[in-house]
Amino acid sequence: MLGKDEEQTILTAHQAVLESSPFFAAKLAQCEQTGEVSVPSSRQQSFPFKTSCCGVNAMLTDLVQRRIHLEDELTDTVACFLQFQYTGEYFPRLLPSGKDLEQDPAIPKVDASGEQLLKHARIYSLAEKLGNEKLKLLAQNKIGSIESSATGEIEYARYVYSHTTPEDTAIRGPVARFWAKMSDVLRHDAEEQFKALCLEHPQFSFDLLNRVLDMKEKRARERDNTSSPAFKGPARKRSRAF
Repeated sequence: MLGKDEEQTILTAHQAVLESSPFFAAKLAQCEQTGEVSVPSSRQQSFPFKTSCCGVNAMLTDLVQRRIHLEDELTDTVACFLQFQYTGEYFPRLLPSGKDLEQDPAIPKVDASGEQLLKHARIYSLAEKLGNEKLKLLAQNKIGSIESSATGEIEYARYVYSHTTPEDTAIRGPVARFWAKMSDVLRHDAEEQFKALCLEHPQFSFDLLNRVLDMKEKRARERDNTSSPAFKGPARKRSRAF
Protein backbone atom coordinates (compact mmCIF):
# COMPACT_ATOMS: atom_id res chain seq x y z
CA MET A 1 0.00 0.00 0.00
CA LEU A 2 1.45 3.33 -1.09
CA GLY A 3 0.67 6.87 0.05
CA LYS A 4 -1.47 8.15 2.90
CA ASP A 5 -5.15 8.73 3.60
CA GLU A 6 -7.21 9.42 0.49
CA GLU A 7 -4.17 9.23 -1.80
CA GLN A 8 -3.43 5.60 -1.00
CA THR A 9 -2.78 3.23 -3.90
CA ILE A 10 -2.59 -0.55 -3.82
CA LEU A 11 -0.22 -2.48 -6.07
CA THR A 12 -0.25 -6.27 -6.01
CA ALA A 13 2.50 -8.77 -6.75
CA HIS A 14 3.35 -12.40 -6.08
CA GLN A 15 5.08 -13.11 -2.78
CA ALA A 16 7.84 -15.10 -4.50
CA VAL A 17 8.69 -12.03 -6.59
CA LEU A 18 9.00 -9.81 -3.53
CA GLU A 19 10.97 -12.24 -1.36
CA SER A 20 14.13 -11.78 -3.44
CA SER A 21 14.39 -8.36 -1.79
CA PRO A 22 15.79 -8.51 1.78
CA PHE A 23 13.51 -5.61 2.73
CA PHE A 24 10.33 -7.29 1.53
CA ALA A 25 11.43 -10.70 2.82
CA ALA A 26 11.69 -9.21 6.31
CA LYS A 27 8.32 -7.47 5.96
CA LEU A 28 6.62 -10.66 4.78
CA ALA A 29 8.16 -12.63 7.64
CA GLN A 30 6.82 -10.00 10.02
CA CYS A 31 3.35 -10.43 8.52
CA GLU A 32 3.61 -14.17 9.14
CA GLN A 33 4.62 -13.63 12.77
CA THR A 34 2.01 -11.00 13.58
CA GLY A 35 -0.75 -12.45 11.46
CA GLU A 36 -1.24 -9.09 9.80
CA VAL A 37 -3.28 -9.95 6.72
CA SER A 38 -6.31 -8.52 5.01
CA VAL A 39 -9.15 -10.38 3.35
CA PRO A 40 -9.98 -8.50 0.14
CA SER A 41 -13.48 -7.85 -1.11
CA SER A 42 -14.65 -9.41 -4.35
CA ARG A 43 -13.55 -6.27 -6.20
CA GLN A 44 -10.11 -6.29 -4.60
CA GLN A 45 -9.45 -9.94 -5.47
CA SER A 46 -8.95 -9.03 -9.12
CA PHE A 47 -7.20 -5.71 -8.59
CA PRO A 48 -4.74 -5.32 -11.49
CA PHE A 49 -1.19 -4.05 -11.15
CA LYS A 50 -0.65 -1.75 -14.11
CA THR A 51 0.79 1.76 -14.43
CA SER A 52 2.17 4.00 -17.15
CA CYS A 53 5.65 2.83 -16.08
CA CYS A 54 4.95 -0.83 -16.31
CA GLY A 55 3.27 -3.05 -18.81
CA VAL A 56 2.90 -5.92 -16.37
CA ASN A 57 -0.35 -7.19 -14.86
CA ALA A 58 -0.13 -9.11 -11.62
CA MET A 59 -3.52 -10.39 -10.53
CA LEU A 60 -4.09 -11.27 -6.88
CA THR A 61 -5.74 -14.66 -6.82
CA ASP A 62 -5.23 -15.67 -3.19
CA LEU A 63 -8.08 -15.12 -0.76
CA VAL A 64 -5.66 -13.80 1.84
CA GLN A 65 -3.69 -10.71 1.00
CA ARG A 66 -0.59 -9.63 2.91
CA ARG A 67 -0.32 -5.86 2.91
CA ILE A 68 2.95 -3.92 3.22
CA HIS A 69 2.80 -0.17 3.76
CA LEU A 70 5.23 2.15 1.94
CA GLU A 71 3.80 5.55 2.73
CA ASP A 72 6.64 7.67 1.37
CA GLU A 73 7.17 5.94 -1.99
CA LEU A 74 5.67 7.09 -5.30
CA THR A 75 3.42 4.71 -7.20
CA ASP A 76 5.43 5.03 -10.41
CA THR A 77 8.69 4.25 -8.60
CA VAL A 78 7.39 1.09 -6.95
CA ALA A 79 5.67 0.03 -10.17
CA CYS A 80 9.00 0.26 -12.00
CA PHE A 81 10.59 -1.87 -9.29
CA LEU A 82 7.88 -4.50 -9.75
CA GLN A 83 8.25 -4.40 -13.52
CA PHE A 84 11.97 -5.03 -13.05
CA GLN A 85 11.27 -7.95 -10.72
CA TYR A 86 9.04 -9.58 -13.33
CA THR A 87 10.93 -8.74 -16.53
CA GLY A 88 14.46 -7.64 -15.63
CA GLU A 89 13.81 -4.16 -17.08
CA TYR A 90 11.59 -1.13 -16.59
CA PHE A 91 10.33 1.59 -18.91
CA PRO A 92 12.02 3.16 -20.81
CA ARG A 93 14.29 0.22 -21.62
CA LEU A 94 18.03 0.59 -22.04
CA LEU A 95 18.97 -0.28 -25.62
CA PRO A 96 21.56 -3.02 -26.34
CA SER A 97 24.23 -0.35 -26.91
CA GLY A 98 24.02 0.41 -23.20
CA LYS A 99 24.21 4.15 -23.96
CA ASP A 100 20.71 5.08 -25.12
CA LEU A 101 17.14 4.63 -23.93
CA GLU A 102 14.26 3.55 -26.14
CA GLN A 103 12.44 6.52 -27.61
CA ASP A 104 8.92 7.47 -26.58
CA PRO A 105 7.05 10.43 -28.15
CA ALA A 106 5.72 11.35 -24.71
CA ILE A 107 9.24 11.84 -23.33
CA PRO A 108 11.18 14.95 -24.47
CA LYS A 109 14.64 14.30 -25.92
CA VAL A 110 16.08 16.93 -23.56
CA ASP A 111 15.05 16.62 -19.92
CA ALA A 112 14.63 20.36 -19.28
CA SER A 113 12.96 20.02 -15.87
CA GLY A 114 14.92 17.06 -14.53
CA GLU A 115 11.79 14.90 -14.39
CA GLN A 116 13.42 11.90 -16.09
CA LEU A 117 16.62 12.19 -14.07
CA LEU A 118 14.55 12.27 -10.88
CA LYS A 119 12.53 9.25 -11.97
CA HIS A 120 15.63 7.08 -12.24
CA ALA A 121 17.19 8.64 -9.12
CA ARG A 122 14.10 7.66 -7.12
CA ILE A 123 14.33 4.13 -8.49
CA TYR A 124 18.01 4.05 -7.47
CA SER A 125 17.08 5.16 -3.94
CA LEU A 126 14.31 2.56 -3.69
CA ALA A 127 16.67 -0.16 -4.98
CA GLU A 128 19.18 0.86 -2.30
CA LYS A 129 16.46 0.60 0.35
CA LEU A 130 15.32 -2.80 -0.94
CA GLY A 131 18.84 -4.19 -1.37
CA ASN A 132 18.55 -4.67 -5.12
CA GLU A 133 22.03 -4.06 -6.58
CA LYS A 134 21.08 -4.98 -10.15
CA LEU A 135 18.28 -2.42 -10.22
CA LYS A 136 20.62 0.21 -8.75
CA LEU A 137 23.12 -0.38 -11.54
CA LEU A 138 20.41 -0.26 -14.21
CA ALA A 139 19.04 3.02 -12.84
CA GLN A 140 22.57 4.48 -12.81
CA ASN A 141 23.11 3.50 -16.44
CA LYS A 142 19.83 5.11 -17.43
CA ILE A 143 20.73 8.33 -15.61
CA GLY A 144 23.92 8.48 -17.66
CA SER A 145 21.89 8.14 -20.87
CA ILE A 146 19.76 11.25 -20.32
CA GLU A 147 20.50 14.62 -21.90
CA SER A 148 19.39 17.36 -19.55
CA SER A 149 19.48 21.12 -18.98
CA ALA A 150 21.16 23.16 -16.25
CA THR A 151 17.88 23.29 -14.32
CA GLY A 152 17.39 19.55 -14.69
CA GLU A 153 20.92 18.80 -13.52
CA ILE A 154 20.49 21.07 -10.50
CA GLU A 155 17.25 19.33 -9.49
CA TYR A 156 18.95 15.96 -9.91
CA ALA A 157 21.98 17.02 -7.84
CA ARG A 158 19.68 18.36 -5.12
CA TYR A 159 17.82 15.05 -4.96
CA VAL A 160 21.03 13.01 -4.84
CA TYR A 161 22.51 15.06 -2.01
CA SER A 162 19.20 15.01 -0.11
CA HIS A 163 18.51 11.28 -0.38
CA THR A 164 21.89 9.54 -0.37
CA THR A 165 24.68 9.24 2.17
CA PRO A 166 28.20 10.70 1.78
CA GLU A 167 29.48 7.12 1.54
CA ASP A 168 27.46 6.51 -1.62
CA THR A 169 30.16 7.69 -3.99
CA ALA A 170 28.75 5.56 -6.82
CA ILE A 171 26.04 8.14 -7.44
CA ARG A 172 27.49 11.24 -5.76
CA GLY A 173 30.86 10.96 -7.51
CA PRO A 174 29.48 11.35 -11.06
CA VAL A 175 27.40 14.35 -9.96
CA ALA A 176 30.46 16.14 -8.57
CA ARG A 177 32.56 15.22 -11.62
CA PHE A 178 29.88 16.46 -14.00
CA TRP A 179 29.62 19.84 -12.28
CA ALA A 180 33.39 20.16 -11.97
CA LYS A 181 33.63 19.90 -15.75
CA MET A 182 30.52 21.86 -16.68
CA SER A 183 29.84 24.37 -13.89
CA ASP A 184 31.68 27.21 -15.66
CA VAL A 185 29.12 26.90 -18.47
CA LEU A 186 25.93 25.61 -16.85
CA ARG A 187 25.91 27.85 -13.79
CA HIS A 188 25.31 30.88 -15.99
CA ASP A 189 22.14 29.25 -17.34
CA ALA A 190 20.69 28.93 -13.84
CA GLU A 191 22.95 30.97 -11.57
CA GLU A 192 20.50 31.59 -8.73
CA GLN A 193 19.47 27.93 -8.64
CA PHE A 194 23.10 26.86 -8.64
CA LYS A 195 23.87 29.25 -5.78
CA ALA A 196 20.89 27.95 -3.80
CA LEU A 197 22.06 24.37 -4.32
CA CYS A 198 25.56 25.18 -3.07
CA LEU A 199 24.21 26.91 0.05
CA GLU A 200 21.64 24.21 0.70
CA HIS A 201 24.13 21.35 0.42
CA PRO A 202 27.64 22.32 1.60
CA GLN A 203 28.81 18.76 0.96
CA PHE A 204 28.01 19.25 -2.72
CA SER A 205 30.08 22.45 -2.72
CA PHE A 206 32.97 20.65 -1.00
CA ASP A 207 32.85 17.68 -3.39
CA LEU A 208 32.70 20.04 -6.37
CA LEU A 209 35.68 22.06 -5.09
CA ASN A 210 37.66 18.85 -4.51
CA ARG A 211 37.01 17.74 -8.08
CA VAL A 212 38.00 21.12 -9.50
CA LEU A 213 41.24 21.12 -7.49
CA ASP A 214 41.97 17.51 -8.54
CA MET A 215 41.57 18.52 -12.18
CA LYS A 216 43.84 21.51 -11.65
CA GLU A 217 46.54 19.37 -10.01
CA LYS A 218 46.30 16.82 -12.83
CA ARG A 219 46.83 19.51 -15.45
CA ALA A 220 49.79 20.88 -13.47
CA ARG A 221 51.41 17.43 -13.29
CA GLU A 222 50.91 16.95 -17.02
CA ARG A 223 52.58 20.31 -17.68
CA ASP A 224 55.48 19.38 -15.38
CA ASN A 225 55.94 16.07 -17.17
CA THR A 226 56.19 17.76 -20.56
CA SER A 227 58.30 20.75 -19.49
CA SER A 228 62.09 20.99 -19.61
CA PRO A 229 63.87 19.37 -16.62
CA ALA A 230 65.68 22.66 -16.05
CA PHE A 231 62.44 24.25 -14.90
CA LYS A 232 61.39 21.50 -12.51
CA GLY A 233 61.63 22.13 -8.78
CA PRO A 234 60.46 20.69 -5.50
CA ALA A 235 57.97 23.50 -4.84
CA ARG A 236 56.37 26.63 -6.20
CA LYS A 237 57.06 29.91 -4.43
CA ARG A 238 54.19 32.20 -3.50
CA SER A 239 54.35 35.62 -5.06
CA ARG A 240 56.00 38.09 -2.67
CA ALA A 241 54.92 41.28 -4.40
CA PHE A 242 53.43 43.92 -2.08
